[in-house]
Amino acid sequence: MTQTSERTSSATRSSGDLPGAVVLTVLVLSRLALFAVWYFVRALEYGDLNYYWEKTFHLGETGLATTLREYPTPVVWLLDLPQLLGGGSRPAYAAWFVVGILILDLAFCWVLWRFGGRFRGWAIAFWSVFLLLVGPLVWNRFDLVPAVLVGAAAVLAVRHPRTSGALLGIGAAIKLWPAALIPLLVNGRNRGRALVGFLITGGGLALISLAAGGWPRLISPLVWQGDRGLQIESVWATPLMLFHAFEPDRWEIRISSYQAFEIFGQGVGKLLLLSNVATVIGGLVVLAILIRSFFAAGTSGQHVDSRGLAIAMLAVIAIIIITNKTLSPQYIPWLGGPLAALVSWTGLGRGRRAEPDPFRSMATRWVVALLVIAFASQLVFPTLYDAINDLHVDDPWTPLATTALVVRNGLLVLFTLDLIWSVWRTPQALARERRTAAE
Repeated sequence: MTQTSERTSSATRSSGDLPGAVVLTVLVLSRLALFAVWYFVRALEYGDLNYYWEKTFHLGETGLATTLREYPTPVVWLLDLPQLLGGGSRPAYAAWFVVGILILDLAFCWVLWRFGGRFRGWAIAFWSVFLLLVGPLVWNRFDLVPAVLVGAAAVLAVRHPRTSGALLGIGAAIKLWPAALIPLLVNGRNRGRALVGFLITGGGLALISLAAGGWPRLISPLVWQGDRGLQIESVWATPLMLFHAFEPDRWEIRISSYQAFEIFGQGVGKLLLLSNVATVIGGLVVLAILIRSFFAAGTSGQHVDSRGLAIAMLAVIAIIIITNKTLSPQYIPWLGGPLAALVSWTGLGRGRRAEPDPFRSMATRWVVALLVIAFASQLVFPTLYDAINDLHVDDPWTPLATTALVVRNGLLVLFTLDLIWSVWRTPQALARERRTAAE
């Protein structure tokens, strides 16, 4: 063993982080397991990849204005890249798509290792296990792109604010919701640089999209989302899905024109109204979080605390997920990036300090919760999805599938409430930490 490796090993042990060999083993084995499931077990479940291939294959005929209108314009260009690399071949498209997602995944691991906190090994291990529990869905849809962009933005926010803002801008251009996070970066000493980065990438892509597709195409994702019904996996559909498991004839489940399974029948209208009200209330809570975070750091002129930023990011994303009338399984990875960033600064478990670290305790609790949520989500989709979407009548797996859905959504709600409460506790925890350090 060289002197350098000895020093690295000693530093790892003293910090309480995982050894590099363990981290590398977890990273490699988790991706191999994902590939095995993706290729051998779920080989025929590439519905979204086939959809992306078909839409981009005919892009020249249909035009940008009518292609993938449910997504922002830059997504069309992003999804067209595997088409160009694959020469129009459907299998080649799938291969290039997965390669691109894997490269992005590994790039985020590198960002965690290079720029994360002293518990970067724990962060990469969590991220690896989390993706494994979400399942091969992460390779079949493009939602890992905004998840990684937001996670990397959280890691880089303090030391590289301009890059962090630029990453959020790209994320907002691809999936819209990351735009809600930029106010969290625009405080403290780095407010100007983060905003400049966001405006260059996000604003630039918005202007290019407007020039390429026009105003109707620019706002089509918002119109599409507003017109959708109650998706069976959403938090607001959970009561009806539970009743539907016992009385399937009272409600109808079918795939709508928005390419999602939605529930129809008694009580749906009221739950849609409740979800709309919850979305407004959630927006007000997000605004309160942004204001609290701003005054926690912005007025004092201090740097933003990385842990507080990651917690606030998680809270905003979770609120967006649970208040919406739609909830697709690919939304779950959105939470993994910021939580991995948080873990890189806090570590996991009890630690070696005499007094418990509140941030470490919170991160450990959320990691356990999110891993359970991820596994339950994979049970719901794709493992047992046909047992709840009415494609199979009297399916014996319906009780288990419904239970997984109820558990997943219930945990998501508790997870979100815990995050909101923790956002309010963060300034006090930081103040106690500073007082302790000064003594």
